[in-house]
Amino acid sequence: MNCRYLYQSHGAEIYHRMTLLSIESLRRLGVPGERIHVITDTPDFFAPLGVEVMPVNAATLRGWRGRFRFVHRAKLGAMILFRETFPDDAMVYADSDTVWVNPIGDFPRPFVHVLEPEFSHKYLTQYRALLTKGGFYPGQALRMYNAGLIGLPASFPLAGLKAMLKATDWLCLHTPSRMNWAEQLAVAAELESRGTLDTREADLIHYWTNSVDFLRLTKHLSTPEFARLTLEEVAAYRAKAKPNRKAPMKRKLARSLGKRVNDVKAAYWRFTGSHDA
Repeated sequence: MNCRYLYQSHGAEIYHRMTLLSIESLRRLGVPGERIHVITDTPDFFAPLGVEVMPVNAATLRGWRGRFRFVHRAKLGAMILFRETFPDDAMVYADSDTVWVNPIGDFPRPFVHVLEPEFSHKYLTQYRALLTKGGFYPGQALRMYNAGLIGLPASFPLAGLKAMLKATDWLCLHTPSRMNWAEQLAVAAELESRGTLDTREADLIHYWTNSVDFLRLTKHLSTPEFARLTLEEVAAYRAKAKPNRKAPMKRKLARSLGKRVNDVKAAYWRFTGSHDA
């Protein structure tokens, strides 16, 4: 199987450092550089690594985030571009805040990282009702999976990725204050609509739950030193890292204001019938 690994890395240097750590963990498992692809606004950072770099500009990234500037929507834009570029190959997408334990071999069915069984049933019911209202996946149960890892076999169609994007935009339009879950739910719903969805929890460490303190504890390391962290060293730092804390009041207020602005925008777009993000 021609499996290709995909990352997107843009914004501040800390995100590029995280991507580099994940890439180097993959390289140590024997995955060749020509099978690792990075879509990035900073190609010079990744060019020396011997991986495949796909430059994108700020306008493309803005378009991928959509009119709500939803950062997780950009993931789907990157995956669509990648599928259009490599239509005959299997795709394995990984978030930057990951470290590889095992490489991915042949896989006949789509997979994600892990099921999130504790996600609120109340919210799932609300999202399910909204998807039904929009004509998405009628009668299908809805479950939350962590989409920090997504594997799509070569047979998975481009239309499936575009359906995820469409469902994401619908959920963002109708739940602007809680859009942060929209992309994961849309990915899960589309993949489960096509049959059995596998999980690969054992193959990848996804340290998003304590990423802030993990990065604080490792900030003294140079970028090359950070990239060379072994699985054992990552585990040791994570054992010391505290879970991500609630945001400071100033940031919480800014986020709250942003949500209210999105509420107003969404209400206007719904009222005017402008449903295309």
